[in-house]
Amino acid sequence: MCCFIYGGILLTTNSPRPLSSSSRSDAPRHRSHRGGYSAYKAPGDQSVYNRTLGFGEVFYLSLPSRTDRQDAVELLAAYSNVSVTYVPGVDGNSIVEKAKPTKSQVTVAELGTWRAHANIWKKVMHSTEYEAALILEDDIDWDDNFAPILERLTKHLPKAGSSPPYGHEAWDVLWLGACLHTVKPESGGQKAKVIRYDDPMAPNRSEMREYDRKYFDEHPELGGPYKDSGERVIHEAYQPVCTMAYAVTKKGAQRLLYHIGYRQLDGPVDLAMAWATSAGRIKGWIVWPPLITAWRLGGPKDSDIQKSNSPSKGNDDGHSDGIKKSARKAMAAHFMTPRN
Repeated sequence: MCCFIYGGILLTTNSPRPLSSSSRSDAPRHRSHRGGYSAYKAPGDQSVYNRTLGFGEVFYLSLPSRTDRQDAVELLAAYSNVSVTYVPGVDGNSIVEKAKPTKSQVTVAELGTWRAHANIWKKVMHSTEYEAALILEDDIDWDDNFAPILERLTKHLPKAGSSPPYGHEAWDVLWLGACLHTVKPESGGQKAKVIRYDDPMAPNRSEMREYDRKYFDEHPELGGPYKDSGERVIHEAYQPVCTMAYAVTKKGAQRLLYHIGYRQLDGPVDLAMAWATSAGRIKGWIVWPPLITAWRLGGPKDSDIQKSNSPSKGNDDGHSDGIKKSARKAMAAHFMTPRN
């Protein structure tokens, strides 16, 4: 299934103590050598330039045995001066029959996937320190100008000014990375809300996946074909597929756990979330082209669920689609440059 091709992370055999990145100083750090940032601001500042990108916390899920992916996420985060918190996946076999949601129409792996996400939802909804958190998979890449890209996004998100920086009072889930989605159909004479804005840090048309180019070309309600100068669209989330990168509010976490677990589990977690949006049970926004995409090596390393007989490449030969200036490639160039 497509959603697993884009992020295989979630079957585990044990649950180690959750870790957080601790090798980074809390002091502001200058990034004049790359990325165009003027400076990061101190923790506690709710702008997108703080250590958690304006969210209360940044979680990432990873199979404990995939230490290679944990190293990669932690290194990417440290390079970008972002603080991340590791949350282990869950072995679906460890969930006893009585604890399984009603109508669990999922495989063992998908059951573990849901439980791992649900564990984070519980953390978010009980937080007394913040209103929203960002959840990542462990095979992601973002732009080397990620914080300025987020800052531009906040200027266009609906009601962002009432609850800065992301206007969390207006949504349950904000998808920053997905692999597939569709436009909400017109209903009762009301068209889907669409906000289109220029972003010179967005990928050019030639840098986008074919799916993304067709998406703009085939949906005139988005405002016409994608311009090559770089732009993005924010619109109401409707059946987004993949849980590569999404933010969730406290109220959104409650709704997710109620509809996807407490009531039932009628499919893999990403599809259950997608169906909840189309049913009007979850309200959210999606940004396209995605701000976060998958880092691909080719072969079996790309998934812990899908099997492949092709040999995997090393990180030196990895790639991500739809990112104008890959942070992973910028990181490689930075560390390969001899020290003075």
